[in-house]
Amino acid sequence: MNRSTLHLSLALTGLLVASAGAMAPAHELHGKGAVQAADDDGRGTDWVLDSNDSLCGLSEARQLSSPAKVDYPALLSCTTEYETIRKEKVDPNTPRWIELHNAAHSKVVGACSQAMNDGGHCSVWKKIRHRRGDRITDLTATVRASLKGS
Repeated sequence: MNRSTLHLSLALTGLLVASAGAMAPAHELHGKGAVQAADDDGRGTDWVLDSNDSLCGLSEARQLSSPAKVDYPALLSCTTEYETIRKEKVDPNTPRWIELHNAAHSKVVGACSQAMNDGGHCSVWKKIRHRRGDRITDLTATVRASLKGS
């Protein structure tokens, strides 16, 4: 094999290997220079948000029409589970803390869902804002009252 044929062969091999990597599923490319899709932060919509802050209802910015927000840490702290965490000084690195936190989270989400439906909102968020600065309904007091009553 002459030198130019060898170079062509190596170039084609490199091209095949590169194209095979480009066709691999995203989960196989993770950690190998693959670009991960960014969270939906509301770009191209009226909303500035992080999709991880959705508590209930619609979670895609393009679908939102009448979202509401709550003070999530304040709502967690008024649950009986968080009172137990404080009183017993439960270590956050223990299964007991995780169990109590998850129960408190479930209570908060359930109360938020009820308040969302009662108020005619499409979703409830930990943090969300309107790009023009329009006011977003805060359901914290409603949800807190619901949690106190349960």
